[in-house]
Amino acid sequence: MKKNVEDMDAEMEKLRLNMNKISDGSAKINTSLVEKRDRVGQLSGVHGLLKKVSFFDISFSQPPLQLSPLFFLKNVMAAPIRL
Repeated sequence: MKKNVEDMDAEMEKLRLNMNKISDGSAKINTSLVEKRDRVGQLSGVHGLLKKVSFFDISFSQPPLQLSPLFFLKNVMAAPIRL
């Protein structure tokens, strides 16, 4: 029984060392990617603004659609009557 506890202690120590290595590696990777993450966030914001500007450019650069009164009359006549 004492042997099992000693083996378990040794395994726990290995586990603790492996977890520390993984944590250290993760911290290094996280630190090295901070600048890239910030740049991606910045570019994503610019992309969103460009999409908005593009929408307004398209929608306001073209004249509004001219629909004839006959178009509306056809749609009203084709609509089902609900009572």
